[in-house]
Amino acid sequence: MSVFTTTAYTTDKLTPGQRRVMLAAVDEDGRLPDGANQRVLNNISESWARTDTAAGGRFLTAEGRAALAPLGRFSLLARANPETGSLPGTTGHSDMLALVRDGLAVLQDSEGRPLPVADRWERGNSLRITERGRRLVGMPLTAPPFAEHHPVGSWAMWKREGEPARPVQILGWPLADGTVRVLPSGTRLSYAASMERPVPAEQLHPAPQAS
Repeated sequence: MSVFTTTAYTTDKLTPGQRRVMLAAVDEDGRLPDGANQRVLNNISESWARTDTAAGGRFLTAEGRAALAPLGRFSLLARANPETGSLPGTTGHSDMLALVRDGLAVLQDSEGRPLPVADRWERGNSLRITERGRRLVGMPLTAPPFAEHHPVGSWAMWKREGEPARPVQILGWPLADGTVRVLPSGTRLSYAASMERPVPAEQLHPAPQAS
């Protein structure tokens, strides 16, 4: 099941202790830390962190990752430019504070130096996804082979079975669920059809070269 799907139905809230432990797990490929407070670990449900006897530990589930970031914040992180780390557009002050608080994003100036969130609106400052944020949404830390053929900003053809190929602009790298964010192009597209969306990476093909 896609993480994007489960985030829409996450309503339970984490306690501060659960949040700290589960965020630490994000940094360790999803594995809950063995040295965490046992009472906190016992109160983390199997729906958030499943027990893997073979691997000898408990690992975050898609639902657990969704609990760490509501749908809006999760989608914002997933839409970060993977090459620059820049988060798109603007976000509400409370969401920005939460992302920075949890180490999922950082406010930086034009030189890449971290800043307090109070400086959000100063010219040249921007919110950028962190390594923890990338891990949470399943974004590669370094460019995957996909990026060699479909760099961010390039054009490709999106081909679904039974439908004609459609030109799209590549907006990201494949996430853990196998989807890539794209922006469909075409003068005859409806407003809904022309909005950016995640599509399966295997449905994207090189755009024809101009002769």
